[in-house]
Amino acid sequence: CQREPRRRSRQWCLDSSGTSTAWARCSRRQPSWNGVACHADNDDARYGLGVDTARLLELDEALFVRVSRWHSPLLDRVMPALTQVASYSALWLVASAGLAAQGEKGKRTAAVAIGGVAVTSATVNIGLKQVARRPRPTAPVPDARSLPQPTSSSFPSGHTASAAAFSGVVGNEMPALRVPVDTVAAAVGFSRVYTGAHYPGDVLVGWLVGRGIAHAARWAADRRWPAAPAAPSPE
Repeated sequence: CQREPRRRSRQWCLDSSGTSTAWARCSRRQPSWNGVACHADNDDARYGLGVDTARLLELDEALFVRVSRWHSPLLDRVMPALTQVASYSALWLVASAGLAAQGEKGKRTAAVAIGGVAVTSATVNIGLKQVARRPRPTAPVPDARSLPQPTSSSFPSGHTASAAAFSGVVGNEMPALRVPVDTVAAAVGFSRVYTGAHYPGDVLVGWLVGRGIAHAARWAADRRWPAAPAAPSPE
């Protein structure tokens, strides 16, 4: 359990029953809440940073449930396919190959984008997911769009982080592609919620991480690999 900063006499504990997570308000005099004991050694207890975090998690789960109950025959076909194509960054590798065929500008953009994706993937999967061991969503989604649940931590979304890193580099380096690449990247993020793999909060944080690394990748590339100056326009 983590003590609430402004109310040291109270504690907030996250109890995991295996099928759902629920926040319990506990104290030394009240070791349980509604008959549920607080488990300070639960992996999810690291989320117990205070009442605001609890409310955010509750809102996150509520948003996921709303999406899980929403049904679209078109999205039921498109979203599972999109999320699978984006696995292991396959979608971004293919897109990079296409960019590399567009001359020096395309080659530079593709190299920086894939470099950003690689750093993002390592940061999320080797770093953040090992620290924040959040269970995957348990609310069911329709069978038509349900996919096997990954065994890794739900927080944050690696698919979304990689998508945001790739689109963040490409959209800034080649502004003409910003709208289409951002649209595809955002669709990948939504597909992770729609297919039941992630909570919306996982996707949001993954997007922010990916965009942050995209900016860092462009900053590093500008110093080590300056872009070629634009050709003078003919008079």
